[in-house]
Amino acid sequence: MSFQGYPRSRVLTQSLFDQYIVEYLCEGCLPVYHTERREFRKFVSRLGPTMKVGTRKYYQKKIADGFLQQKAHLKKKLADALWMCSTADAWSCRRKSFIGVTIIHWISPDLSRQSACLAVRRVVCTCNYEIIGKLLEAINEEFEITTKLTCTITDNGNNFIKSFKVFGTKNDESQERAPIQSVDLSNYQTDNSHFPQAKPRSMSSQVFRHQTINYLNEESITDILSDIKSEFHESSEEDGLDDAEYADLVPDIRKIGADNGTKDKKQLVQGKRDEGAVNFLPLTDILKKKASSRTIYCLPKHRRCACHLLSLVAKKDIFVGLDASLKNLMDSTEKKLLALWSKQNRSSKAADAIYESLDGLFVINNKTRWNSYFDALVRVRHFLNTKKADLKKLFTHFKIDYFRPAEEEFIKESVKVMRPISEALIFLQADIKVNVECR
Repeated sequence: MSFQGYPRSRVLTQSLFDQYIVEYLCEGCLPVYHTERREFRKFVSRLGPTMKVGTRKYYQKKIADGFLQQKAHLKKKLADALWMCSTADAWSCRRKSFIGVTIIHWISPDLSRQSACLAVRRVVCTCNYEIIGKLLEAINEEFEITTKLTCTITDNGNNFIKSFKVFGTKNDESQERAPIQSVDLSNYQTDNSHFPQAKPRSMSSQVFRHQTINYLNEESITDILSDIKSEFHESSEEDGLDDAEYADLVPDIRKIGADNGTKDKKQLVQGKRDEGAVNFLPLTDILKKKASSRTIYCLPKHRRCACHLLSLVAKKDIFVGLDASLKNLMDSTEKKLLALWSKQNRSSKAADAIYESLDGLFVINNKTRWNSYFDALVRVRHFLNTKKADLKKLFTHFKIDYFRPAEEEFIKESVKVMRPISEALIFLQADIKVNVECR
């Protein structure tokens, strides 16, 4: 326990005491009923005999008020940032689905990288692409960062990929990387002395474009556009109907909408000037109908997580087109490892026997942890190098065939080959000292 940051001269009041309890509950992720436990109240009474511990409802209200304060403080920080990128992920736990959004990068005024958790929302129905788009847009609008997001990073889940493919901004690299053409203004004459003069063609186009943009103002742009001949022209009163004639047509137009367009439309414009065919649509019927198409959501550009892509390369892609003999060797080795790992997972008696024989347990592979399989192989290789005889006895005890020499060598070589990828995954998961260039 550390009391750093609390001045000694500060008098402990009841409000400050309640604030410390709220911080203790939130930072420790403890349930609120923890304050009603007899052990907690006994401990607090010894620290502050004159202080009173409130009820559960009291601290629930304090936590809700603190949440609103922290949210307002975070929104103020995000308002000062110019650009940022976010991450999103979805998961399920105890038959419930959730989605979380994190602002992983934004640069503060002191040029330091900042990050914060925006929201963790419960997904009640199926977590499909439309639900994801709706939740992400709502969270972005809630924190007012829709126009500041440069991209959102997710894994390769089909629901996320489809959501950004349908609702996200398109990643058109050809347009993003296309060079901007400079405008030749050498033939344009202006009275503004501050407007740049025409530059010789030997000058760099990028420098000329930069100077031109700096000197252009609203008046000069207006003058340039006024000299350009447009293909369109404004219609005069003689080209169409005046206000009185249009007012005479309004009741008939409404009648057409009620009759669902069955009346002959040519009778309405009889005696009027008819520059072309006029088609009247029953818009009232269209507006009364419910929208049949799905709702459109606004999402930023999508980037796939580099760690997840690299993990898929290590797990799936390297085995594509693998030699048949090597694939059989890998399958037989993994089959024996899975049998041994399942013994440790399913039986406490087997786990005790493994710990007693090897003075340690195996690292169990977890599909949702990117480096877990590599860590499990490292643990097996450690037992092969240090306690090979005990490992053989353990295989015999569980009635599992021991590794063949080729399988032992396969485990050692796999650890050696996959170590760079594992270290790269650790590096890419860093929060501050990492940078991935996105163009």
